[in-house]
Amino acid sequence: MGAGSPTIILEAGLGGDSSSWVFVQPRLATVTRVCSYDRAGYYFSDPGPMPRTADADVDDLHRTLEAASIRGPFLIVGHSLGGLLVRLYAAKYPADVIGMVLLDSSLDNVEDVRSPKASDQGEENPLHVKCLAAAQSGAIISDAKLKEKCIGPPDKRLSSELNTAQTEASARVTNWETVLSEGKEIRSGRTGERVRAAPERLENLPLLVMTRGKVTFPADWETRVVEEYYGRFVQRHAETAARSKRGLHLVSPSGHQMPMDVPDLVVAGIRAVLAAYRENRAVAP
Repeated sequence: MGAGSPTIILEAGLGGDSSSWVFVQPRLATVTRVCSYDRAGYYFSDPGPMPRTADADVDDLHRTLEAASIRGPFLIVGHSLGGLLVRLYAAKYPADVIGMVLLDSSLDNVEDVRSPKASDQGEENPLHVKCLAAAQSGAIISDAKLKEKCIGPPDKRLSSELNTAQTEASARVTNWETVLSEGKEIRSGRTGERVRAAPERLENLPLLVMTRGKVTFPADWETRVVEEYYGRFVQRHAETAARSKRGLHLVSPSGHQMPMDVPDLVVAGIRAVLAAYRENRAVAP
């Protein structure tokens, strides 16, 4: 959507697709060109070779932009897992990236995010395993409880056509194979290790890092554990922003799903980075 330079590239989180940006992309398109897409295996894109590593996702994006004749410079925006992917993209193609926004990004050190629950320590998310099995058997649609856990209810803010298309896409076996594969890469630490090993050049990059301010955790977690777990997110996000002399860290009055929950704030943040690039200054709130 839109026209102008730089082009804004929107990278969704684990299991997310281009519709994650439905309330963000049209508004940004009034000031420059904006592109969103579905990673291989998700929703309306064909599946890609397994495993779905960070390098595979980043290389796919680069080839996609080349095939579509979409050239830089790029302002790249990543939500959750997408935050790690855009960091790796910027490290691989630094000449193309002029700014970056990280929306409640996953952390690059698995020890910072590993659940304290012993039953949740493996590489595979137990829910993702169940959803894949349900998709393979067809129960993901026919079993109301599984459908609620794996797909969720229709979003009242979206059209019935889009809700129907999302439900159908979410029920595909390839969708859950991709979720499980990308999830394993994160939970094992391989995605974070790849990002930490990359030669990031953030020193002079207009950079905004946003952390969720509303947090929910399982009822059986002790308050101390919750505070330590969330505190590491805030600290690591602040440290990432501080790596750039033009960086800014903000805590958002929202949960994790910022593009859907606080699109006004997300749009304002992206436009602030765009202004910092155009005016050759630091990102300002």
